[in-house]
Amino acid sequence: MAKDDYSGPIPLPIKIGGDGPELDACGTYAQVVDFDASGEDVPFVHDAPSAATKVRDKLTSGQGVKVCETQNDFSGIVYAGDSQTDVDCKTNSPVATEQNYTGPCRSGWVDNRFLQMTAG
Repeated sequence: MAKDDYSGPIPLPIKIGGDGPELDACGTYAQVVDFDASGEDVPFVHDAPSAATKVRDKLTSGQGVKVCETQNDFSGIVYAGDSQTDVDCKTNSPVATEQNYTGPCRSGWVDNRFLQMTAG
């Protein structure tokens, strides 16, 4: 298998609006807890709620994310990318119906043990 080939589970989109049309699209704010950045146990962002899926990104200690849903021991998160703010992510306002998050910010799944819920 070539380095870029991937035969794992297909990506699972993050759902927003699951709390209903009266509440924010993603109602919980969390921060990434401190971790050993030189180790192998780091907060990778995955394609689906499993460590066996493709890694999309790596979060940094103290980074803020919006938690939109949870499955297994993972949270579906949305977070600002380079040159973006949380406001750019458009998850702080209600949406009419539950739907897949399509941007403009980054999204994926992270193991819950790397997150400390701070609001929501």
